[in-house]
Amino acid sequence: MREHILNEIERCRRGMPMARRRALASRLSRALVSLEPVPSASESLCLKAIPPLLGLLLGVGRAFAGDLPILGVAPVSMAFDRVHISRGCFSGPSFDCSQVAFISEPVESCLQRKLGARYTTKHPCELVVYYGLQPVIRPERWLPAIQALIRRKLPLTSFRRCWVVDLRSRRVILRVWLR
Repeated sequence: MREHILNEIERCRRGMPMARRRALASRLSRALVSLEPVPSASESLCLKAIPPLLGLLLGVGRAFAGDLPILGVAPVSMAFDRVHISRGCFSGPSFDCSQVAFISEPVESCLQRKLGARYTTKHPCELVVYYGLQPVIRPERWLPAIQALIRRKLPLTSFRRCWVVDLRSRRVILRVWLR
């Protein structure tokens, strides 16, 4: 599905009138647009969402970086969990689409490993778990399970607190500590 989405983006861009194509290239120069499809979204829904998505991208500022507000914008929000624009040394506009197949939850497997290890120290120990591009789905969907895992296993470890930090937004999205 990933390749079909990227091919559809290119096909739609080429089919745009030259003025719109130039405007899109200007607004997204040095940009990487990352798409995260909704895991349950069909390929046809994702492909139908491409023209409206390109229309949304025509409205972004030339320096905009971050998550594109798509909530409530049908069919874009029904097809994609997230549309993220990064700026850097890209020969943009460049597009990427994460795979929809979900093999394992990297945050969960990391936590299982860390919370299962034994650490010996004279001082209080805290666990900080970072994630960046790993999760395929939005944190709101996987955080409750992660929080339950930490609450269940933390009392059995030498850690007194556990923090989950989102590297993209540079914020702590989950804190769990023993009382």
